Amino acid sequence: MVGLPLGRRLDRRGHADLVAPSTDPWALQATGQTPGGLPVATSVEAGGFYCEHLFFHTLQWAAAPLSPVGRDAAGDPLVGFLHVPGDDRSGPDGDPQLSRARALRELGALVSRTVDAWLVQLDRSSPPGSLRGLLTGFAGWGQVRDNPSGAFVRDRRHLDAALAAMGASVDRAPVPRTRRDYRLPPRLGSRSLQLTEQVLAVDDRTIDGGRWSIQRVLATAQPHFVLSLGVAAKRRGFSIELRATDLGLGSDRDCHADHAPARGAATDNCALARAILGVSDGKA
Repeated sequence: MVGLPLGRRLDRRGHADLVAPSTDPWALQATGQTPGGLPVATSVEAGGFYCEHLFFHTLQWAAAPLSPVGRDAAGDPLVGFLHVPGDDRSGPDGDPQLSRARALRELGALVSRTVDAWLVQLDRSSPPGSLRGLLTGFAGWGQVRDNPSGAFVRDRRHLDAALAAMGASVDRAPVPRTRRDYRLPPRLGSRSLQLTEQVLAVDDRTIDGGRWSIQRVLATAQPHFVLSLGVAAKRRGFSIELRATDLGLGSDRDCHADHAPARGAATDNCALARAILGVSDGKA
């Protein structure tokens, strides 16, 4: 369980109380802790780089009329972006006191809680059959030599442990290389979960619509939920992103453009904050 208390900046349904971009980056702040005591906080500043670009494109895709993405009890798509703090292996801006082992262990607890909460929603609202999820992380880039988000996704032992904590077991039947299948516990209908895992590059290939892009991954996986991970090396805790704009995207939104202003924003999404911090109808 993730520790509380929560902040008071989410409304009674757990919705973001602002829709237009805010002049106060902490206007929507709610806080908690991981089981091991690392801070968790909501954020409306996703960075204007490839993390935010990916989140923006994923939210746009999830909002499309024929999207298979499920919704939580408050009506938000089951999509989230979680920034992981820098650790002792992520480069000069990381926290030398935070070991990689601890960072990934605490991340696993948050992934477990999120997937569990979202699968409960999907089990209630989806017809019988397999459920599909997508988990993404990023490769290293620049001074982030070893990206913890990519390390978590790349090594299936972390994901297996996170799913085992919620009672799921690995299905050993042959599957595509980028997919891992799990058998869910009886409380989740003993369904099969098909979980696609993808480590993405920190460059335009992630958003250009090509073979290695998030657009192509989403179209192929057709997930019922999407959890994306990235690193915010200078932050000293986990950040649940609530907002994605097209800040830093080129005119066609398929490449990064330094200094490009935000022209639009996806609808604020609190599905991940509800899953991790326990916001539900005004009660923790």
